[in-house]
This record gives sequence, C-alpha cells and structure tokens, in this order.
Amino acid sequence: SDAEPMTVTVLVEVGDSLSEIAKRYNTTVDDLMAANDIADPNLLFVGQELVVSGIVPVVPDVEPPVC
Repeated sequence: SDAEPMTVTVLVEVGDSLSEIAKRYNTTVDDLMAANDIADPNLLFVGQELVVSGIVPVVPDVEPPVC
C-alpha cells in the first residue's frame, strides 16, 4: 500500500529553522518558502504554523530492508 502524499501543518518550535524543518520532512527550503509565502527564511518565529505539502508519510522506527 503506497502512502499518498499529504499536507501537514508544522508548528515552529524553539530552535527550529527552515532548513531543519525541510530536512525533517524531506523537502527543500525553497518549497517551504513558496508554500508559506515566506520572503526571508531567517524570519521564523516560535508558534508559527508552516504548511508542508507533498509529504509521503514514513512509518517511524522501521529500518528499510537491506538489499
């Protein structure tokens, strides 16, 4: 069963940066900026909601099979 890409809302927490969030959700800073209408990637504030689209959910704590 292939996971459908979905959109998630991420709450910015202390210490988060766009690049961290992009890495966490396997997307790019450019995509995050475009999706959220962000002009300056350094202007991120705690409690801000970011929309991250095109996420393919990953089942946590499962190692991919080694081929």
